[in-house]
Amino acid sequence: MSQIATENLIGKNDDKMTPLQALFIVEYLKDLNATQAAIRAGYSKESAAEIGSQNLAKPHIKKEVDRQLQSRATRTLITGDKILHEIFQIADCDPLDAFEANGDLKPLNEIPSQVRKAIASVEIEAMYEMDYEEKGNPKKVEVGLLKKIKFWSKDRAQENLAKHLRLLAERFEVGTFDINNFKFPGITEVFVSSPEALKDLLAQAKAQAESQEPQETAVAPVEVQAPSETTPQPNEPTSDQPK
Repeated sequence: MSQIATENLIGKNDDKMTPLQALFIVEYLKDLNATQAAIRAGYSKESAAEIGSQNLAKPHIKKEVDRQLQSRATRTLITGDKILHEIFQIADCDPLDAFEANGDLKPLNEIPSQVRKAIASVEIEAMYEMDYEEKGNPKKVEVGLLKKIKFWSKDRAQENLAKHLRLLAERFEVGTFDINNFKFPGITEVFVSSPEALKDLLAQAKAQAESQEPQETAVAPVEVQAPSETTPQPNEPTSDQPK
């Protein structure tokens, strides 16, 4: 997609939106990876992570990304509840429902819908044997079908559900991190899905911190009181000391 066509679709009425920023939004909507989106849009690879985070921190870009995501969800009817329901179908699937009592695989149209949603792939291969009844003219004869069925990982689905319910929390270590340089007001815990997501979060926080102008800190005046007449001076002997 050209930058001109992109400009007509995204940020059309936004004077602040540049063609390169509009192309960044198009690429970001593909996989929600700010760093890769910046690279695909044409930014330098060396600064892609920082620029991607900076772009998402800009109000006019963030507003357009949110609008596009909402529009896509409306068009495709994809919601968080629907995605969670699909993951639950995989986690709750009983493979036994896909087979007959004698162990044969049921036809796909007879497998319950919730079980079919948990199927990752189905392979059907013909099995052959050689027929040597006619001397000098052996034939390969089909004797049956080998059916293979593969389900999506129940462990992965259950892990995703546990993360959603905050039953599991991942910890990632990314170099040296000084919490004093990053501020997340009101946030005591940050949950991320991958080390790359954590890096993007830190880069975004750094970009936001650098964009804020330093504020002057007011210094309260210190009142210095002169020593009272009754206060003994360091070199002045008191009445209890010998003169």
